Amino acid sequence: MISFMPTKGPPIARRDVAIALLFAVLAVPFIGLQDGHDGQNFGARPVMGFLILLAVVPLLWRRRAPLLAAAGTLIGIAIHVAIYGTITRCGVLLPLLFVEGFAVAAWLERREALVGLAIVLGSSVVCLSADASAGWSGLTVAVPVTLAVWFIGRVVRSRAGMVARLRERNSELRAQRETNARLEVESDRVRLSAELDELLRTRLSELTQLAEAGAGDDEDAGPALSRIEAESRATLEQMRSVVGLLRDGGAAATEPQPTLAHLDALLLNEKGTEARLTVTGEPRVLPAGLELSAYRVVEHLLAATGDAPGVEVHVDFGTDALEVTVSGPTRSGRRRTEDALDRARERLALHHGRLESEIVGGRTRATAALPVLVTA
Repeated sequence: MISFMPTKGPPIARRDVAIALLFAVLAVPFIGLQDGHDGQNFGARPVMGFLILLAVVPLLWRRRAPLLAAAGTLIGIAIHVAIYGTITRCGVLLPLLFVEGFAVAAWLERREALVGLAIVLGSSVVCLSADASAGWSGLTVAVPVTLAVWFIGRVVRSRAGMVARLRERNSELRAQRETNARLEVESDRVRLSAELDELLRTRLSELTQLAEAGAGDDEDAGPALSRIEAESRATLEQMRSVVGLLRDGGAAATEPQPTLAHLDALLLNEKGTEARLTVTGEPRVLPAGLELSAYRVVEHLLAATGDAPGVEVHVDFGTDALEVTVSGPTRSGRRRTEDALDRARERLALHHGRLESEIVGGRTRATAALPVLVTA
């Protein structure tokens, strides 16, 4: 069933308005300034000019509803011919019909496009049947040109359809590539998970053997514990390497976790060369989790200070606690300072630590204490 509803094509665009306006500007004076056939003078020539808009205005819907536009133009031409008879209209209406002939071919399916072609040719016949300049002989030009532009419109539609199908195919191929990539990633994750499981089994078995060997000889317990610690650290690093690959994003860092030994580089990177680091007490290697937390706490406390010179970091290795004090100029925006201190408190809470902070005289000073377990 052929549909004349004006909702099949794209909405009326500026170019549709521009084309219709162009034909209106040409048609109204061209028709309105003419006399009737055989010198007959129409008393309402302006009305004759404006009435031709009945044939021009439907051009607005040439893409949205090509059949409706073509039928509207045919009706408008027929009304004008019935009222005013034989005058020269072909100079404006034939180019308009060529535009509509292209539109019905480019925007409609084949069956509807043929119906549209018939309507456009019918409009040409009605127009030339009462045309003072071209007359019936104008059909020798109007019909071939209309058929040509209709054929060009069909070619354009075919090419546009081909482009649309290629784009759709490219989208499908792109989606398929993404699916294949996800499947490969999932396959790698499964393989890495199996490797992690095997690594844990092997390394835990080795650590168990080392512990059993050390438990049987009190004199060699110290070297055995040292070896267990070294093997444990190595196992931890291997696990981090595998887990890093399993993380989402694929770009997770697998470098060793930062420790207190990296505070110099952190301070230089965050606050520049004028920042100072001092260490007191008896520096020693602490549990990996504790050192990482201490490093992160310093990182958060540095974020609570401004970028002006004068930032100082003091690390004190106490007997039963590690204390870190960060002081520096207060940064602009108290909310951002409080947020950084809150993050430091959350990290300290993991190790039952505490944080004391104050802002005095434009400087922020915060002291974090992390308890250290002492083994006999």
